Amino acid sequence: IWSGKQCIGITANFVNTKTPKENSLREFGIQAAYPNNPNSGIPFIFEEQKRKFRIDLENLVYYRGNTHYFVMTPTMDCLVNLKVAKERKNTVSELISSSNINVEALYAFVRQIATTTGVPESCPY
Repeated sequence: IWSGKQCIGITANFVNTKTPKENSLREFGIQAAYPNNPNSGIPFIFEEQKRKFRIDLENLVYYRGNTHYFVMTPTMDCLVNLKVAKERKNTVSELISSSNINVEALYAFVRQIATTTGVPESCPY
């Protein structure tokens, strides 16, 4: 987890086992401010993720290479609501301090995003 001022960035990598399904995944970059069309072929729909899983992101980027590589910017509220951050703090740096991060919840959070975009659950971190 990394922070620049009020933005929080998370990167996640999953092993690309190069199955036909993985090889067919489409790379993308999307922003919540400019919602993607459900018919665009991009499997991540911001409002749907927020409604179903309480995942609230500002941006999401996916690249496929030797790994499935994700860059995302969750909101502070999202990290608190999903218990990735153990407690709400006054500053972003306090919020993402290692003592305030629930690593298990963080893994579950990024796994849900990866699974939603089509990365098989069998792909390890």
